[in-house]
Amino acid sequence: MRKIILRTFLLLLPILFQAQTKSEIKPKYIIGVNAILNYSDIYGKNKMAKDFGATFNYSAGISFEYKFDKNWSILTNINYDRKFTKYEFKGNPFQSSYKSELNLEYISVPVLAKYYFPNTFIYATGGFYYSKLLQAKNYNDGVLNDIDFKDVFEKDDFGVVTGIGLQFYENEKETNVMNIEIRNNFGLKDIGGYFSGIKTNSVYLMLNYTMEL
Repeated sequence: MRKIILRTFLLLLPILFQAQTKSEIKPKYIIGVNAILNYSDIYGKNKMAKDFGATFNYSAGISFEYKFDKNWSILTNINYDRKFTKYEFKGNPFQSSYKSELNLEYISVPVLAKYYFPNTFIYATGGFYYSKLLQAKNYNDGVLNDIDFKDVFEKDDFGVVTGIGLQFYENEKETNVMNIEIRNNFGLKDIGGYFSGIKTNSVYLMLNYTMEL
């Protein structure tokens, strides 16, 4: 019996040692602020999606990160997202030329896994996002359309997120970090509502400043 117990202990020793080593990894709680330049577009089968083109705009928000391993963490943001697209109608003998603008504004919450590549300043992110529509407006030659487009479009959006970034430490303790990231939010839901056949796609250039708690 003693031999069996001893052999079992020897077999379990590497596992126990590994568990002890992992328990010594101190989790890190990180908060930050985001300043974002976005390039947003709509796509799909609807004619509106084909006519309207991508434009630049801005987003902003805050970030929360839980780093549970040297290379892995879970990350989320709460972002105010402005997604604008434009369309320029070329006039014809029966109708004058005009410029149309579709403005979609959301609160977006991505939930991401973040991987820090060993011995580099590079990291990658991936996961999903959910967005809640705040307002949807249409302007023709700068004049607000009488139709409230918030009642026309779906009230939420969701999709997949991929990104890659660089981190730069701001102090010797590596507790304050500046991140530069390129991220893509690829919409999976048809948000068109009445204009069925419209999905969103946004590319973000993000500046994210973080600090450990």
